[in-house]
Amino acid sequence: MNRTVFVPLIVFVFCVRFSYAQVLRRDTLPLFEVFQNRHPSSNPGLAQYHFDSKDIRYTGSFSLGELLSQSGNMFIRMNSNGSLASPSLRGMGAAHTALIWNGFNIQSSMNGQSDLNLVSPILFDRFTLQPGAGSALWGSSAAGGTLHLSSNDSISSLQIGQQNGSWNNRTTFIRSSLVKKRITVSLRAFHQDFANNYQYRNTALPGLPLTIQQHAGISQTAISGNVNISLGKQQLLKASVWHQHSNRDIPPLVTTPMAFAHQFDYFIRASVLWKAQAGRGEIYVRSGYFSEKIHFNDSLSGLYAQNNAYSLVQEAEWKSPFNNGRHWLQAGINHTFNTANVDGYQVALRTQQRAALFTSIQSFWLNKRLVSLLSFRQEWFDGTFAPLTPSLSASWALNSSLKLRSQVAGIFRIPTLNDLYWIPGGNPELKPERGHSAELSLEYVTRFSKSTISWSGEVFQNQINNRILWIPGASYWAPENIKQARSMGLGTSLKYAYQNGSNRWVVSLNAQHVLAGEITDTDKWYSLPEHQLIYTPAWLAAGHIEYSRASLTVFVQSNYTGIRYTLSDNTQRLPGYFLADAGIRINIKTGNFSNQLFFSCRNLLNSTYEVVAWRPMPLRSWHAGIQFFISKQTS
Repeated sequence: MNRTVFVPLIVFVFCVRFSYAQVLRRDTLPLFEVFQNRHPSSNPGLAQYHFDSKDIRYTGSFSLGELLSQSGNMFIRMNSNGSLASPSLRGMGAAHTALIWNGFNIQSSMNGQSDLNLVSPILFDRFTLQPGAGSALWGSSAAGGTLHLSSNDSISSLQIGQQNGSWNNRTTFIRSSLVKKRITVSLRAFHQDFANNYQYRNTALPGLPLTIQQHAGISQTAISGNVNISLGKQQLLKASVWHQHSNRDIPPLVTTPMAFAHQFDYFIRASVLWKAQAGRGEIYVRSGYFSEKIHFNDSLSGLYAQNNAYSLVQEAEWKSPFNNGRHWLQAGINHTFNTANVDGYQVALRTQQRAALFTSIQSFWLNKRLVSLLSFRQEWFDGTFAPLTPSLSASWALNSSLKLRSQVAGIFRIPTLNDLYWIPGGNPELKPERGHSAELSLEYVTRFSKSTISWSGEVFQNQINNRILWIPGASYWAPENIKQARSMGLGTSLKYAYQNGSNRWVVSLNAQHVLAGEITDTDKWYSLPEHQLIYTPAWLAAGHIEYSRASLTVFVQSNYTGIRYTLSDNTQRLPGYFLADAGIRINIKTGNFSNQLFFSCRNLLNSTYEVVAWRPMPLRSWHAGIQFFISKQTS
């Protein structure tokens, strides 16, 4: 199957390259733009939430996992501070949230998840969260939504920073970019040492005594680079690499006196993209190589495991307008080859091949007030057909203030290598997930002379047949197919911004309510789950207040996470928790030079809480940093 898919892909690439060589228009392509064809903004039926990394770093957030845990938009299941951070969108699992880098879904081919504590805001400029089914655009593992990582190197700049905080946390980083007429080169790197010996209240002992976390240190180093080259007037080439390694001690449970477990995470992600203008259309050809190593060592139990995985992805896309730009047609082909050599499999070496054909048409109606997107995707894995996955989404600007968004889509997920082969627990007989999703949202924006008010409300429902869930057993966890699982809920957000000269106020609130669980009466579309899925809070909420004047910014933010059940029959649960943070930022700028200082306090109210049972989280902490920034606008 590898040859039958890969050869046509190469033929397609070369045919496109030479057939359009004589008809390229004289119009030039912008050199520095978003290189991702299926950008979040291309789906009109789904809302987007943007997080700017330059603001993120001032809050003391060390990772994307910490950032999103404070946002109220999604639940982050964090085993302990700095440990594994798994996302959950709208009651869906970690394997349902795709992490997109340079147009590739970089979820682990072994467990199908992304550890968001291994994604640093230092390496990127913006994160875009798009809840809602994305299987038709991004394939398996995008049933709950997508999270996009992006960078912007539009000016030559140099930034050096140092951050320090509680628990002997030290982070040093550098961000640089050089922009010339036909080439841009950027480099970003950081190193973090983190003793992570925080204080917590031991909930397993009478009186909740203060305890210092043991064996929880973290040390990690990362470097990423991008090279963008203009090949004439209508062609662009982009090469990217992201290398990172992390050493993490695995702390004990509060019920365990000591621990000696250690985990080493290592990965290399590399991609190459060629983009060309072909007549009125555009061609995208990309190739990605992904190497991942997870090594685990526990001297106490004598367990040592090496888990290594490699993926090679080839993809080609074409899109073109017709009917005077009222419609855009897109088509593409993808081939993915995964191989894993894992000590935890009965047969250590396992492979998986996937191929996909996808197409979509985006249309503009009623003077572009109505935008629709119709998409289809057909995947194959190891010679088996996945369900044909359709999607229809639309947005309708009712007037200058009101916009209606809606999407109806199919969803599916292929079992991961760990789902199938992990020992103990893996089940080679697991069936692929399949189902459908529907949502409707209304957005309202009004502007006054000095202020803006925006509000949105949404309702959604996801139904999955044969949903794969890892269920705790007497001795170990094991994956099972649930006949039918359903998640449904509603969400709302409100934002107020006021500006008067150099004075600016921003107030934002958002909340979400989700019911998610197994459906026993599958004949009724309106049946509610009898029990909430484990570690799926029914309530999430967050608030943020920020005031800035000239070079000074002060903020206070808070978030609430509701109860989480730890057993599938809902007989045991963890209490909900409320957290508050505060901080201040000062920016001193002179010409092209600027110095930025910040101080923040996390868990201001000193709350005692656990995200996962018997895994304590830290009490109050502080974080401070200084950054030096030099920039030069490129003409």
